[in-house]
Amino acid sequence: MHETATETAQAEEAVVTATGAETPPSDEEAPEAMPQCLVCAASVRRLKKCAGCLQRIYCSPECQNAHWEVHMPECKRMRRERRAVERAEAEAASGTDDT
Repeated sequence: MHETATETAQAEEAVVTATGAETPPSDEEAPEAMPQCLVCAASVRRLKKCAGCLQRIYCSPECQNAHWEVHMPECKRMRRERRAVERAEAEAASGTDDT
């Protein structure tokens, strides 16, 4: 199966702070405590998060692209699992249970 151009673009462009916080970590924070790029282990303040699975982080689109062949099967699995959970939560919230 191939990714659509939109999915690939979304995966490449998802940018978040490495800690998920709205403000970057302070300068006092130890470098080893900062998240690292999965490919090159760079510790930078702003990492790119895979938009598909929302789990893997990269320092650049180049690192993400270099890792895509390895990450793709895992990413698709995690994305399916996340969407299934989201659907179940939405059904539970709306009160439309199939039982």
